[in-house]
Formats: sequence, structure tokens, C-alpha cells
Amino acid sequence: MLSQKKINKMKVSACTQIFSNTVGSLMKRIATWNVEHQYKLENKATDTAELILFLDPLFDSLNGSSKIGPVSKPLKGGVTATSPHEDYWRNAIKIIDTMKFYCPQKRKFVSRPASLTNLIKTIRGFIYIKKILLEKKFDYILTRAFNQDSLENFFGSIRSHSARYNSPDVTHFISSFKALITTNFLSSHSPYSNCENTDMCELLDDLRCFLNDEEIAGVKVLEENISIPEIPNLTIRKSKVERSIITYISGYFVKRVLKIVKNCKFCQQNYLYSDYNGDTDFIEARTYQQSNLTVPGTFVTFITGQALSYIFYLLPRIISTSNLVVILKSILAQKIDCAPLKCLSHPNIQSTFLEILIRCIVYFYVKQINRIVKGSDTKFARYLTLNKDPSKIDPFKMHAHEKYLKKKKSIKYYIRITL
Repeated sequence: MLSQKKINKMKVSACTQIFSNTVGSLMKRIATWNVEHQYKLENKATDTAELILFLDPLFDSLNGSSKIGPVSKPLKGGVTATSPHEDYWRNAIKIIDTMKFYCPQKRKFVSRPASLTNLIKTIRGFIYIKKILLEKKFDYILTRAFNQDSLENFFGSIRSHSARYNSPDVTHFISSFKALITTNFLSSHSPYSNCENTDMCELLDDLRCFLNDEEIAGVKVLEENISIPEIPNLTIRKSKVERSIITYISGYFVKRVLKIVKNCKFCQQNYLYSDYNGDTDFIEARTYQQSNLTVPGTFVTFITGQALSYIFYLLPRIISTSNLVVILKSILAQKIDCAPLKCLSHPNIQSTFLEILIRCIVYFYVKQINRIVKGSDTKFARYLTLNKDPSKIDPFKMHAHEKYLKKKKSIKYYIRITL
């Protein structure tokens, strides 16, 4: 776990990642497992999970940015006369008002923090605003619009103009405001700035070509002799958490395949048949009303687990080669028996399933490498402190981490010199 000193208190993403339905639902399910594991949660973790599952929809109701919210999060939609927002807010006020805080040092209950008191005031303010605006013929209200981000960004630009000036007087404020307007402060792109106005769609062309197996313009595929490393026995006993994760992502792959074959009964039988109750805990925990999560068959889950072991073993060794997807698909076709997934109406469906799986995993792997280079992957940094054997560390990830450290060191040196 990260220490409190290393968490940026102003970073909202750290809060939204923790107080989310994913964390709460999975925590509640894992706490009920009767298994022996180093990461096993105690039964009292269910109370924490209940709190998270209460705060997640509350934050959603105060952060609505579209008229119609997602099916899984109806409170994230706009506030209307018939929406459930007001009923939920009034119930939330009652729950927050009953919260008590116990101080272990003082060994007694202490007064409620000001943050909860202000949260109740915010909720009551939204109830009042809803009544006023809907009476004025507004169709809906977007709660996310009620923030001071624009004002903060504007004053930040005023302070940072010319030189850092945290306490501008009236004269400085007026001159800075005029300068920002004349330099096209209110435009999304400055006409005379040292940059070009690029089309954002072009930046995603390489990703689109990779996912659709298209040729990238101006890039020539190299013909080379590729030496495939010898693959050892990768049969490893997986924990219940790992098995549940594999079942969850297998459901995503099956869902992609079933969209292609549409109403083929044979394919549905092959990809959804289960001869025993698999590890579907994560799917059950994340299932909500009108959800479309797919429960995969046991054989598909078994194939996915085998394929993941092979792919993650081979990627650090052959990722720099061309035609990576074709090579991985040919290796998996030799190593894994996909005969039970055959369909006379769709003879290439096994190959399609493997290709979808490979492309998703390769994309995830490359994205993880990029996160390590940027320094945003804190999990790998913690893994390095726990693992002292360099032979067990992915060389590409290690190189990415060294590149990040080098860049971080040069930035610190540059700041030290300029200061």
C-alpha cells in the first residue's frame, strides 16, 4: 500500500478509483471467501465495502455530465422531475447524519468532521436548486456543471502570466487579463503559436490499423527469420482470485465472438456450456440490473487461462518482431486444442477467438509498458522492491522503468539548474 505522504490529496482519480463500484463489489465478495491466501480479506471488510457502495452512487449523482446516464449508473444522468436523484439524496442525508467517528487515542467518539457537514449542505443545496430550476421550465440539470474549475483555471492563468504572482493587485489583474485576451486566451488553438492545428483522428490511425489488422501507411513490413524460444511447462496452480479474473475476461472475449456469429446456436453452445459451476464470483459481484455481462463456458475459460500463460511468457521475448499477432496465433494453435469450439457454419471462429484474445492482451501489455515509462504504474515499482531476482523481471518493463528513472533524474537536474 502507498503511504499517505505519497498520495496527492488534490488528485481526484485516486479517490474515484477507490470509491468505485468495482472496488466495493469485489471487496464484499472476496471478504466472504473461506480461503487461505496472503491477500485474504477479513469479514469486517464487508462494512468498508458497504460504505464504498454507498458513496459511489452518491458521487455519481453529484457528477452527472449527460442527460441520460449509463444503464449501470442511472444516477449519473441529468436531474429531472421524475429522476430518482431527490429521493436518493434525502436518504443519503439521513445516512450521513447518523455517521459517528471513534478515536482510538482518545477512546471515545469525536465530533463529525467538517467535510461530512459540508457534504450534507451540498446535497441540500442541490435539492433546492433542482426545485428552482425545474420550475423555470428547465428540462434537466447536469450536476457536473456546478463547479469552479473554469474560475480556478482563469485565476491560475492570471497568476502565472509573465511571472508567478500569487497576489495580483487591480492594476496587475487588468493588464494580465488584457494580455491573455490579446494572445487569444479564450481560443482552443492560438493562431500564431509555435504549433500546428492537427486532426486528433490521425493520431489514432496506428491503433486502428493494429486492431483491424490493416497496413499502416508508410510502414513496410520486414521479412525476417524469427527464432521462437522453447516454451517450458507453464502449468501453474492459480489462486481463486486469479481464476475469477480469467473467467471475467473470458466473458468479454466470448461476448465479442458471439456478436460476430450472432444467433448461431452451435457457437452459443460451444462458448457458453459449463459442466460445473466455475469461478464466476467477479461476474456475479459486478452484475447489475439490465447488465449484459457474459458468463463464459468452462472450456473457453480453460483455453483463455492457457493462452494467457503462453502469451505473457512469449511477449517479452518476441514483441519486437514483425507480424506479432500472426506468430502468436500460430503458436497458440499448435499448443492449445481448440477443436471443441469448431462450428460448421463458422469454420474460422477458433482463429477469430484467438486473434481477439491476442490483440487485447498485446494492447494491454503495450499500454502497461507506456505507463511504466511515464511513471504512472506504481504497481511495478512496488513489485521491484519485493522481487530481488532480476531474472524473474520482464526485461522490457525493466528497461521502461530505467528510462523513466533517467528522465526523472534529468528533469530534477534541469529544475535545480534553472532555480
